[in-house]
Amino acid sequence: MDNIELKIYTILEEIGKGGGGTVYKAYHNRLQEIVVLKKINDSWRALNSKRQEVDILKKLNHSYLPHVIDFLESDEGVFTVLNFIEGKSFQELLNEGRHFSKAELIKWAKQLCSALDYLHSQKVPVIHGDIKPSNIMLTSEGNICLIDFNISFFMDRNTVLGYSRGYTSPEQFWAFSSRRKRENSRYVINQKSDIYSIGATLYHLATGNVRADYNHGIDLNRLESAVGIPFSAVIAKATSINAADRFESAADMLDAIEKITENDERYRKLINRQYIKTGACFAAALICLLMSAAGFMLMQDERYDKYDSLVKEQKLLISEGNYDKSVEKLNEATKLIPKEIEARYWQADSLYQQGKYEESIEYINDYILNEDKVKKAGESRRKSVVDVYVLKGLDYIELENGAAAVKEFTNAQNAGKLSGNNYRDYAIALAYDEMYDEAEKMLSKAESMGENKAGTAYTRGEIEFARSNYNDALKKFRYCIENTEDSYMQMRAYIMEDKIYRKSGNLSGSRSVLQQAVNQLPEQNQYAILERLAQTNIDLKYYDDAKDCMRKIINNSWATWQDYDTLAYLYYMTDDLTSMTSPLEAMKNMDFRAKYRIDMWYALAAIKEKNYSLAEKYYLNAENAYQGYERGNITDNDMETLRNEYRQLLEGGWL
Repeated sequence: MDNIELKIYTILEEIGKGGGGTVYKAYHNRLQEIVVLKKINDSWRALNSKRQEVDILKKLNHSYLPHVIDFLESDEGVFTVLNFIEGKSFQELLNEGRHFSKAELIKWAKQLCSALDYLHSQKVPVIHGDIKPSNIMLTSEGNICLIDFNISFFMDRNTVLGYSRGYTSPEQFWAFSSRRKRENSRYVINQKSDIYSIGATLYHLATGNVRADYNHGIDLNRLESAVGIPFSAVIAKATSINAADRFESAADMLDAIEKITENDERYRKLINRQYIKTGACFAAALICLLMSAAGFMLMQDERYDKYDSLVKEQKLLISEGNYDKSVEKLNEATKLIPKEIEARYWQADSLYQQGKYEESIEYINDYILNEDKVKKAGESRRKSVVDVYVLKGLDYIELENGAAAVKEFTNAQNAGKLSGNNYRDYAIALAYDEMYDEAEKMLSKAESMGENKAGTAYTRGEIEFARSNYNDALKKFRYCIENTEDSYMQMRAYIMEDKIYRKSGNLSGSRSVLQQAVNQLPEQNQYAILERLAQTNIDLKYYDDAKDCMRKIINNSWATWQDYDTLAYLYYMTDDLTSMTSPLEAMKNMDFRAKYRIDMWYALAAIKEKNYSLAEKYYLNAENAYQGYERGNITDNDMETLRNEYRQLLEGGWL
């Protein structure tokens, strides 16, 4: 895949092919998760101009629909990207001989109607166009997910869809057979076509039979035997050959299903007989208890669906580098389900991505591995304890604490199965702990699991770095940069090159490679690079260039209080004291312990301007706040500079 947008995906396998296009299971390298990549058929390539409608699709958010992550256009085709749904399709379950109860079918029918009502109610209605058992997933939570809605139809109202025998509505089949555009056809394909397909799918799930053709009715006796008269009536109405005889909308069909219990005469008679018996009170209490339990379970499902939606938004914001907004989603998710860890895991990962390795470790210890606050990580539905230990190990690798990193990877290996990537990083941890033979074994294991050459080269670069073989390490990192499409791996390789140049005292080399990284990497991967480049420019006294780096960090909403503090320092060093006010005032609204540094900078600026009375005021404020830090055995060199300046003013009689 040559298009730059497609480079962030690694194709794992083809999982489906049909009239709408080819479907692949892929790995999203930036979000670090499995996704579905659907290539739309070439015959529909001309339809890709309706970008506004595709943006509507990307905003769809419903519990029983996959999330449309992206829409891509390239020389290789038109692609939609959706989140991957774990579970089995109903076609797979049918193939396994699975039978479904009436209660299960009613539950799933409600969910299908709810999803369709949502799609059909969009400002520009979305017609699914291909509802059938293979396009409905049963998730591990026991709910459905309606996949593979036909984007080409959504993008062009004149497109005639294909058909799936046994599930497609008559009008869609006839329109397809006539090979006409819809606007010129007497066959109208709309919401009622989807309603037919729901009915036909439910008929198959209930009876085990697919409707043979449009000339013969469904086997009503068999259907009634399976699911009862009221539910059979709903399915029969949905599968009417004449669209006018079907439900007007998915909402109407949902309403009919909701009323099935009260319309079932046999059920009412059974309840009446129960009330006549002496155990009526007990039966009523039991029914109430069961209804309450069912209601509680439904509320739990809804809470988890909302939680999952918030986590998806959080991950997307992190991938875009919008860390402040991602924390808002974290807070919403943890407030909704305090003991779940997935949102917390991604917060720790975002700290790692920002280069805040110690903060990431502290966050993991306090908010994930602290069992008083959250579930055991192994009980989480999405993230396992393996992921948590691996992330903590990566933090220690970046801090070059090999022994601590090895301990975390050992914990991860003891807790569960590691991936090829995990074994690569495990090898790096071992190398940092000077266990080079073990590191080679782990790298060999990663290679046996299919790790690519660029990933292997990066790992060997880290091992050579740990051995202080810097020239060999540089060659490996350069190979990785030039032979991978993974921008995150490229970023790591650039950072390692920077470390080598700095260790050898070659700041010009450091500056050169970091500038290349800024030009090469997508913006969301530049935060750690810009911070390192700013520091290198400061060391070389290129203060204006350093200011440019810090402004870019701030403009992208990535800045921490330390970034604003660095910008204040740069304004101070370049005598731009008026501009110092902006970062210092921004710091006042941020939550951090070293608040004394605000008054410290104001005091230093006042001394430069020879406003000694103002300098004394700010100095006393800073000194009072700084004393708490001194008691913690922390020395701030900038504060010591201010003290010396203040002492000289006293000795010179200026105060």
